[in-house]
Amino acid sequence: MKTIKLFFIICIIALFPGSAVLADPGTPDTLRIESTSGMAGGDIVLPVYFYNDETISALEMVLDYNNNYLAIDSFSIAGSRLVDFEDLQVIFRDSANLINFYVYDLYENIPPGTGMLCNLYFTASSSAGDLYFDVVNGKWPFGTPPYDDTMTTRFADSIASSFIFPEIDEGVIHVVEPPPSPDSVWVDRIVGSPGNTVSVNVYGYNSEPLTQIDLALEYSSDYLIYNDTSFVGTRGSDASNIEIDLRSQLRQILITLEFNEVTPLDSGSGTLATILFDIESTAADETVTIDSTRFLDSQSLEFTLTAADGGGKFTPYFTYGYVDIKTTTDVEERYDPLIPDDFALEQNVPNPFNPTTNISFDLPRQSFVRLEVINVLGQRVKTLVNESLPAGIHTVTFDGRDDNQQQVASGVYFYRLETEGFSQSRKMILLK
Repeated sequence: MKTIKLFFIICIIALFPGSAVLADPGTPDTLRIESTSGMAGGDIVLPVYFYNDETISALEMVLDYNNNYLAIDSFSIAGSRLVDFEDLQVIFRDSANLINFYVYDLYENIPPGTGMLCNLYFTASSSAGDLYFDVVNGKWPFGTPPYDDTMTTRFADSIASSFIFPEIDEGVIHVVEPPPSPDSVWVDRIVGSPGNTVSVNVYGYNSEPLTQIDLALEYSSDYLIYNDTSFVGTRGSDASNIEIDLRSQLRQILITLEFNEVTPLDSGSGTLATILFDIESTAADETVTIDSTRFLDSQSLEFTLTAADGGGKFTPYFTYGYVDIKTTTDVEERYDPLIPDDFALEQNVPNPFNPTTNISFDLPRQSFVRLEVINVLGQRVKTLVNESLPAGIHTVTFDGRDDNQQQVASGVYFYRLETEGFSQSRKMILLK
């Protein structure tokens, strides 16, 4: 039985007496279903946004999804345009492969604007790995004739007393295979230009204490020239012994971090090492991948447990990184590779996390930014950013503490970015 959060059962037809179906003469109203991803057997958050260019008295959304592999669990309006309505009435129903989401306020209309409508929460089947599922406009067949014999996504124009059928930007859910274990290593994805030096962070998450980490990496192009490896401010700086073996002709690096049995690397996440590369001054545009390898066909990427945990060795889940080399062009077409084209909020890394995680976001221009962590009730936990920032790619660390510097409990949290004409939220999980 699927668990559904049901708020305020209402009579839909009563709000639309005598409504006629008319075309909207203004700018096309839009319902945008975000594309997202999640792991097989895990939770998936699907954000939905809407734009209305006139005042509306109610909104109904009907979505069609693949219920053979996806189960709808609940929804949230935390961080949405609806959160400040004091007398908001919400229906949330599902039947087979259909979702019906209906909202109105007892005393207020929804003014023109754009932003989030809600987040939908799905659970993906364990057999859904590496599959793609469309989430599209649907038809709810349980209405009352003559006006609602087949209901679909629509807005109620409060002035014209008519239905508006918005344009639908359909979304896709990509279900990926889960990692073989919660332990993982991942590498930065950054932009650089010829003749400059770039710093590439290598991150790690370990669920148990470790006595050794072997980072066996290779890079795909001679455009990257190894310069140095720094451990300042990283978890690797606590190692009792550090060895670096470089094979430039093979473009391979082996970084070995050894820890004492008495003082092993405690479970947690963060940067393990920072590799400095020089980019060849004659380099052309190219994305140079940084992947795991078997160093000299011998040593692979490995974590080693303490003797108390059996002293076993295993390969953590790995996510490759890259250096995206961008060259400049003519003055008329000059492009700053560090300035993104659009606003974007990235998935936090790592996720799940304990106790820290990194949140990155893109600003195509200088903007006032508010980045907050909120709980499942929509309550603010911590304000990470509340200031004007320059254009570029920004990264903020959340240390698992609230605004009062108290450690928060394990569970599901959300982080929300708000700036000029842009708002987006994502889900993250704190595990202890």
